[in-house]
Amino acid sequence: MRSITTTGAFAFTLAAAFLAAAGTVAQAADQANVRMVYVSPDGPNVDLYWDSSQALTNVTYKTVSTYMTVPPGAHDFRVNQAGSSSAVVAEVQSSLAAGSFSTIVVGGKSGQLRAAVFNDAISTPGQGQASARFIHTAPEVPGVDVAVKGGPVLFTNISFLQASSYGSLAAGSYDLELRSTGTDQVLFTATGVVASRGTIHSLAAIGGVGRPIELLQIADATSSSSSPSGGADTGGGGMAIRQPAALTLVALSLLLTCLLGAAAVRRQRRLL
Repeated sequence: MRSITTTGAFAFTLAAAFLAAAGTVAQAADQANVRMVYVSPDGPNVDLYWDSSQALTNVTYKTVSTYMTVPPGAHDFRVNQAGSSSAVVAEVQSSLAAGSFSTIVVGGKSGQLRAAVFNDAISTPGQGQASARFIHTAPEVPGVDVAVKGGPVLFTNISFLQASSYGSLAAGSYDLELRSTGTDQVLFTATGVVASRGTIHSLAAIGGVGRPIELLQIADATSSSSSPSGGADTGGGGMAIRQPAALTLVALSLLLTCLLGAAAVRRQRRLL
């Protein structure tokens, strides 16, 4: 009988652990989520600080960090030359709401770095659709329109370190043209850009200052309870955080099973 009692105690402990985990995930909705995209083509490696806390170190060109949680409210985001606590190369202030997802984009030529904060989409696209926005981060490229080759114009008149609104498009593969704003002059063509159904991406024009112009495709958050899990430099990732409600139901089911099991143990002990 001792072994049965010990098993019951372990089950109660396990149920409590599940409930604690569910609470931890649920609390994530009370935090703001922010990440960094570093796209200065000739700038130094950098560190990122939010307020007085160091968040990222030795960030290199084309890095897309994972989302980090910060308390909601007003924050100062400071970009320093890597390894220095005082050599500030860019800075931006932003007020972040609980449950929000945001991207800090740092770009520009060395000695002229700038930072901007953009709100990321957190709603799932319609059936058979994908969502995308365009972010202009190539400092030597003028304002652009973005169009499907041989098809419609998707985004218009986007200048350096500006972002378009999100737009919907049918899932598929596209060849995209960056055109000088208001003209048919093609500055750059990105071929085979895949828009998978149900995905949300930022398409960032990067490069210049001796680096090739490219289109960096970055996976954005897809719901208020999930975020991309891809590591730095990938821009990739998918659904990372489990739904809090589902996890809570699992924990409650386990707890109910434990309660019923404990009652059965007590009955068996009385019979013995």
